[in-house]
Amino acid sequence: MVPSVRTRSAGSASRATPSVPREVIDMRRTPVTAAAFVLTAVATATAATTVPATAASAPKAPRATVVVNCFGAPKVRPTEIILACADANDLLSSLRWTSWGGTTATGGGVRELNDCVPTCVAGHFHSYPIRITLSGAQLWAGHPGVRRFTALTFRYTGARPRGEPVQVTGDIP
Repeated sequence: MVPSVRTRSAGSASRATPSVPREVIDMRRTPVTAAAFVLTAVATATAATTVPATAASAPKAPRATVVVNCFGAPKVRPTEIILACADANDLLSSLRWTSWGGTTATGGGVRELNDCVPTCVAGHFHSYPIRITLSGAQLWAGHPGVRRFTALTFRYTGARPRGEPVQVTGDIP
């Protein structure tokens, strides 16, 4: 006979437990079965929690350095970085990286900026050539062995929007 599975509630938590005939789980009648059950449970718990001392104490070298996009996804050498996450009216595109990793990444591309005239929906995008540097690489919390860039600087290499400085620097959240 195959035991059925039912759900029991304990407070707000619930778990699936096998519905087993009483004589199978009444361990008072079979001390050898009870001892084997306890030993199996202890061995399983020990195996699941035991970590070799070298694995627990050795610091891990970063596997990768990434830039995190608007959706929280890590990207290596992205071809596009959206600066205005809410509406994508300001982005760096056509990115080509000449170096990546360590503490910085450098490359070139184009800043695409919506003039929002007469409105952002009806506005036009204008392109401006740039050089880009990502910096401030730090370990990314919750992602062991992964560093993320935390700062971005771009410098216009040609025309730029009216009133815009030649170099723009900002944090990458």
